[in-house]
Amino acid sequence: MNTKIYSEHFGIERAEGSGTLELKWKNPFDRTSVQQKWTQLEAIDISIEKWTILRKLFDEGEWVVQSFGTRFCGLCKRNLVPGEVFPECKNCPITITGLGNNGCADTPYVKFMDVYHATTYTKAEHRELLVYYAHAEVKFLKRVREKWISLEQV
Repeated sequence: MNTKIYSEHFGIERAEGSGTLELKWKNPFDRTSVQQKWTQLEAIDISIEKWTILRKLFDEGEWVVQSFGTRFCGLCKRNLVPGEVFPECKNCPITITGLGNNGCADTPYVKFMDVYHATTYTKAEHRELLVYYAHAEVKFLKRVREKWISLEQV
């Protein structure tokens, strides 16, 4: 596998033989540690960056694996407490802004993952829905960003 640098924080690797892509943190420290020292705004921007990349890759017909969940979420990497089995996500801007209930529990991310794991769609439908929900997640995170900025100014 060779890593193609795709953005400030992420690279992409193509798995030999399978043709699938995997998002990778560019900086090994980002990959392994939780409770990053990023500001909340930086963590939101990193999450937007990731979902923008995923939307573009799925739109180009690529299949991306193992690039989801707390390992690849800027907000989770910033706010989760190491060792928490059932994180409350109470420090996450998604929860604090009131745009999400207990973190990402009712965000487009959940619908994206439902579609990602579903086997009932044609390949074209699958890709179209993944692009749609990845784009919806970007739009959602941008609303979180705007609301977070307005809360910081109070």
